[in-house]
Amino acid sequence: MKKTAFVIATVMAAVYAILAWPTPVIAQSIVHVGGYDSLGYVSGVIAQGNYAYVSDNLLDLVIMDISDPANPTVTGRFETWLWIFDMDIYGDTVYVAAGFSEPYSGALYIVDVTDKHNPYLLGSLSYQWEVMAVEVSINPNNDQDYAYISTYGSNKIIDVSDPTNPVELVQFTMPGFPADLVRQGSYLYAAAYYQGLQILDVSNVANPQWVGGYDTPGNALGVALRRNLNNYAFIADGDSGLRVIQVSNPTNPLLVGYLQTSDKLTDIVADGYFIYAALEDSGIAVIRTGASENPTIYAATGVPYPVSGIALGDGVIIVAGGESIDIYRLDQVGCDYVPGDINGNGPPNGIDVTYAVSYFKGGAPPPIDCNPPCSEVPDPFYAAGDVNGDCVFNGIDITFFVAYARGLQLDLRYCPLCPPNG
Repeated sequence: MKKTAFVIATVMAAVYAILAWPTPVIAQSIVHVGGYDSLGYVSGVIAQGNYAYVSDNLLDLVIMDISDPANPTVTGRFETWLWIFDMDIYGDTVYVAAGFSEPYSGALYIVDVTDKHNPYLLGSLSYQWEVMAVEVSINPNNDQDYAYISTYGSNKIIDVSDPTNPVELVQFTMPGFPADLVRQGSYLYAAAYYQGLQILDVSNVANPQWVGGYDTPGNALGVALRRNLNNYAFIADGDSGLRVIQVSNPTNPLLVGYLQTSDKLTDIVADGYFIYAALEDSGIAVIRTGASENPTIYAATGVPYPVSGIALGDGVIIVAGGESIDIYRLDQVGCDYVPGDINGNGPPNGIDVTYAVSYFKGGAPPPIDCNPPCSEVPDPFYAAGDVNGDCVFNGIDITFFVAYARGLQLDLRYCPLCPPNG
């Protein structure tokens, strides 16, 4: 009984202590690689592989080859005849949310971009209001493919299993008006302007249900969830910067952290332990989210025009705004490891805990030593074992790992002096 009480007390002490961990500022650099400045009026960008898809609101979807980031080139255009508000992509198909106001009209366009020089329309749906946001959920193992769209006054689920014949299945409502949508698992997460984050259960597409929300202080313009780590939703909250909302219980989302940015945060995209953020009038920022409750600026740079969109290509950051896109590279100082992968064999699990215990009893050390490049920490530093983020690998990390495995702690942490690459 005493042993159990000691373990619980040690776990909780580790959890509470880590909430106040210091976060050193690390000087990193975002390097400009190349750009293209002969577009019309750029409102956004998405990317896949060696291509960027730019919404040029001289009424075009523009396809750009970015395989040579120093020399991006236009390969093809698709005329929408409507302003493009949002885009999503799966494979060689781009889904475009577009519309006009006065007179009001809108459309979902489904565009085949297999031939980057000659994109063509597969199918479309027209509406009396602008289509403002689109998110697609494609299941390659069956024919259940859906697009989620928002228009003024209502939101809709579209069956796009046959892209040449999209069919509206159902309309649904939620608090606020979605500016951005992300589907992960059974849930659809919406950045809903003045109503903050809103969450819907869409496991039954015939009967989507609103389950919870969190009203952020600003205007929620974008939402992102880290890949395979869906305990947190990150909100681009306009003038209120970045808001971090714990969504492990979708019916009761909780604000757990924030970062007040120097300028209006208009667009974000997540990858690994980083959030890439568009700051409307001051440039872009890369935000470190290893400790989700304590996001910090990892790197930032100015951009010579108002930034309207940001996307990730293969190893590059693509920034859109004005009449241009620009391509940047992030130079990281980090180490190639996964937090918690103490034995170096893959995703963290109980075997890693056993390996760590054996090491502390005199067994073989972890295979990944992060000195160098992480010269600011003690040598040797086995960063994969530092799961509580205090820049030391010791027995407290085992306790923290056990708390994580039992659901008492939602995230493994990393040392901010030695972030993982990717």
